Amino acid sequence: MLREPTQERSQRSLERLLDAAEELVEERGFEATSLRALCDRAGLTSGAFYARFVRKEDLILALVERLERRLLRPVLELERVAEDGRPVAAVRALLLAAADLYRGHPGLFRSLTSLARRDPEVATALRRLNDRTLERVQAAAGSIVARADHPRPELALRLGLVATTVTLRELVLERNLFDDAPALPDELLVDELVAMLFGYLEEGRRAVIRD
Repeated sequence: MLREPTQERSQRSLERLLDAAEELVEERGFEATSLRALCDRAGLTSGAFYARFVRKEDLILALVERLERRLLRPVLELERVAEDGRPVAAVRALLLAAADLYRGHPGLFRSLTSLARRDPEVATALRRLNDRTLERVQAAAGSIVARADHPRPELALRLGLVATTVTLRELVLERNLFDDAPALPDELLVDELVAMLFGYLEEGRRAVIRD
C-alpha cells in the first residue's frame, strides 16, 4: 500500500525512492535489492521508506503506477493521430513508445513479470494497466474496426493488439529465447508488426475457417 505524499518535500522523497528502485532493479533484480541498499541509493532513511510504504513489494506497485503515467503520453498521441484519420500511424507510434520503454527498463519489466506470477497484487496492478491501455487504444482505433474485413472485428482488434504487443515485448526483452527470430531494429520490427496486425484485420474474413 502506498501512502500518498501530502507535501512537496515528501513528494520529492518518494520520487527519489522510485528512481533508486528502478536503478537497483535494473542492476540486481527486485529480489536482490535490499531495503538498506534502496535507502542508501536514494539518500534517505528507512523511516522515509516506511512513511510511504508498508512492505517492499508496495514499491513495485508504485513503479507500475509510474509506468502507466509514462505510457499516457504515447496513448494521448495515439488518440490525437487517430482523430486525424491515421490509425496505422497511431498504432505504430504507440508500439515504438512501448519498445523504448522496454529498452530503457528491461530489468524492471522482467521483475514485474516474475513478481506477478506469485504476488496477486502485482498481477492485478499489471492487468489493470494493460486493460486500461488496451481500452484506450481500442477506442482510438475505432476506425479500424469500421473498415475491418473480419466477421468479429472488435474481438479481432483486441486480440490483434494483444498479440502484437506481446510479440514486441518478447522479441525486445527475451531475444535469447528466440534464436531463429531475426534481430531487427525497433522501427523495422514495429513496421512488420503493424503490417501483421492490419493484414489480419483487413484479410481476416478469408482466413477464418468455417464449418
